[in-house]
Amino acid sequence: MIGPIFLTSDLILPFKQHLADTDYHLVIHKGMSNPQSTPRRHIREHADKLIDRFLASDYPLVCKSGSKSSVPFWNYHAAVTVSEDRKDLFMTELLVREPEEQNISKGIVMAFYMLIGDRYPHERLIVPLRLTGLDEYEDIGLLPALDQTILGVKKKEGGL
Repeated sequence: MIGPIFLTSDLILPFKQHLADTDYHLVIHKGMSNPQSTPRRHIREHADKLIDRFLASDYPLVCKSGSKSSVPFWNYHAAVTVSEDRKDLFMTELLVREPEEQNISKGIVMAFYMLIGDRYPHERLIVPLRLTGLDEYEDIGLLPALDQTILGVKKKEGGL
């Protein structure tokens, strides 16, 4: 079973080791898109800083594999912070494996479904990437702009 969970103290060391052993694109870094990202393994010093940024976020999400899997973590991980009024969420870090574009979409959708809805008071997820190709999710409304996309629950009459 694969599932998104929050990065907690007992997962830090296994996650750090996984980052050192596995190639990831750092697609969003410090709240900005990183379009020139190349897949790489994150050595100790860089992994420590990256994990610190995840832990400093309001929602450090990692996609964990089940106990029977030989791979401890899955293809996408995201750090998300909350606006002062708690309505907006900002994706500040996004790590994805190949295939990059497919896992970017999956990582963003995972964060959306985890954090937007009945459980939390948040209304929108703001991602510093221009997204397309999420039409298959009928309940997600998109407002693409030049350098970002706002995702929200699609209203019946259209829009967010």
